[in-house]
Amino acid sequence: NANDALLTIYKNLPFSEFTYWSCHLFLYTEHTLKILAKQCGLNVDFIKYIQRYPLSNHLYWLSNGKPGGDKEWGSFIDSTELTNAYEAQLSSIGATDTIICQFSIIK
Repeated sequence: NANDALLTIYKNLPFSEFTYWSCHLFLYTEHTLKILAKQCGLNVDFIKYIQRYPLSNHLYWLSNGKPGGDKEWGSFIDSTELTNAYEAQLSSIGATDTIICQFSIIK
């Protein structure tokens, strides 16, 4: 997701450098996925936002400039309630680390 919170909200330079490299040739947003679908003659059936990495990972990126917070700090930060609330909040603003889109052929 090109609107990942670490890129757009926290503006974390180390994460940006980690993200924008040759293995990540394309990053999308809800808007760009809809444009892509239209150009290809497809319907967008749904778009879903999923946060795969917990708050501890974001805090670790902000503090240390590298991944791994879920391994280092997850045991004392990442309760089920906090993880679910953080994902729900990021999803509500389209700032999760993952965006899933299902397309279908226009009939």
